[in-house]
Amino acid sequence: LGNVTDDLTVLGKYGVKTIHHINNAALNNFDAQNYTKAIAAVVSATNSTVVVFSFGISGKAIAPRLSARLKAGLVAGAVTLPDTSNGFVVKKSVFSGKAFANISVNSAIKIVAISPNSYSSMMNIFKHLQNDTQDMYNPTGCWSPTFKASYNDINLLVQYALKHLNQMVELKRELRSFYLSTSLENEFIIKLNQI
Repeated sequence: LGNVTDDLTVLGKYGVKTIHHINNAALNNFDAQNYTKAIAAVVSATNSTVVVFSFGISGKAIAPRLSARLKAGLVAGAVTLPDTSNGFVVKKSVFSGKAFANISVNSAIKIVAISPNSYSSMMNIFKHLQNDTQDMYNPTGCWSPTFKASYNDINLLVQYALKHLNQMVELKRELRSFYLSTSLENEFIIKLNQI
């Protein structure tokens, strides 16, 4: 939205097939009402049935307005992408992250606002990233450990650890030492081990 000087074609490397760019100077500064009108126009013009937002500041401002304007079902704070194997079901956290609910959306147009740093959605997006295996640590001798880890690998584990720490603080639980272990048997698994 607005005047964009970046090369948007680079998004094709990440699986983007179509880009809808509204080149309008009035959209250069964030205004939830103007953005909602612009996005609603694109959704209508393209007959889109699913709109995905990040549940950040702009998503929290736009998604509910867009939902009302388009008479679309909205799942705010989703932690996974939709499961379409039996309808359109989205998992979201409830009760301050203490539980999860599976929400079924039956409207013609569906809006999903995914919580930032959701592990499942991060893993889904992670599959589409270029997973480099550049060494982040250059060993200096036989007493130095050698391992391969990409920026993406390290970032994922740091985000997972931070999410755990944030939940412990929010729930006012005792902070304990922990370490993360990973496994790649059938799928990538991160296990949090408390000491």
